[in-house]
Amino acid sequence: MNNEFDIKTDYSRIKEINGFLNHIYTLQQDNPDIRITKEIIYSRLKMYNIGPKDLDDKKIQSQ
Repeated sequence: MNNEFDIKTDYSRIKEINGFLNHIYTLQQDNPDIRITKEIIYSRLKMYNIGPKDLDDKKIQSQ
């Protein structure tokens, strides 16, 4: 597969990343009237200690 980004997964953090995704899903399910914004995502990423250091692709880090 030839993608624009070559994203690598840190398999040692799969449970943590899965927990984050489940948190976002539950947040939306519990609050259907709110829009999940990039600010909400960013604040929750910080809560889960997931950030640019966890990404291998410099193109993604700069966004």
